Amino acid sequence: WSLWRRIVGHLRPYPWPVTTMIVCGLILAAVEVLLPLVTAWIIDEAIGPGRASRIGMLGGIYAVMLLIFSLLVWRFITAAGTLATRVAFDLRGTCFARLQSLPFGYFDVRSTGWLVARVTSDVTKVTGLLPWFLLDLGWGTTMLVGIFTAMMLVDPQLGFAVSIIVPPMAIATWWFKRRMLESSRRIRAANSRITASYN
Repeated sequence: WSLWRRIVGHLRPYPWPVTTMIVCGLILAAVEVLLPLVTAWIIDEAIGPGRASRIGMLGGIYAVMLLIFSLLVWRFITAAGTLATRVAFDLRGTCFARLQSLPFGYFDVRSTGWLVARVTSDVTKVTGLLPWFLLDLGWGTTMLVGIFTAMMLVDPQLGFAVSIIVPPMAIATWWFKRRMLESSRRIRAANSRITASYN
């Protein structure tokens, strides 16, 4: 948690991109939950009474929602790119300033190539995680709650049956995530050793 607090602390200078990402994620999740429901209403209307005016209205709502969806995805990606680039710039500047302040003896036991590889790969990893962390926080959570609510409204029995698979999926995700994290750390360590030897 202390590490995450330090990482999230780098977001403080950029409240606008952070707010944009969270708000876009929340609205995006709501739109994604509503799209299948609107599709179902259109199908029900087409095979039911078949009133052209109502089908046209629902089709128009669907088209507007797709437009909103596209704009939100574009805005989210723009904000994520801005945030990742600015935080990467700040982190690299901080790392370089720290390296400049270290005594010469530190560099006698640390290869410059190793330091460069670790700084570049670690900064890239952290700045790549931040936007997706915010996406999971805003969009992912809202999406899960919205889907569960929509399923329960449409068919409670079927919704409950589908939700039973969530705990095993969460356990499998946690297991694979641990293995991927260990693998990623080994890859970055090997990369830093190779760069150090080249240097």
